[in-house]
Amino acid sequence: MYKPQLTHGLSGARRTKAKKHVREIRVRRAASGGFISEIHHEPDEDGLPQKPEEHIVPSPAALRDHVAQQLGPDPNEQDEQDSPLAGLR
Repeated sequence: MYKPQLTHGLSGARRTKAKKHVREIRVRRAASGGFISEIHHEPDEDGLPQKPEEHIVPSPAALRDHVAQQLGPDPNEQDEQDSPLAGLR
């Protein structure tokens, strides 16, 4: 369950900012030998698309941790060795 973040506008009025939900993550190799993960989010509450975020990750192990952090825990995952990300070590 997400907790909305409170933000203050110029008028001082408080409004809630909805949490971004990850729709997909695209990964490509960087020239440095690391990886670039491009994170695409679901549209906001008004239906407007959000800009994708790009993160640079230095190693396969860091990429695995980064993807797991972005997607959150997998409730269906029984054993770490059965994970599709297990081969990225």
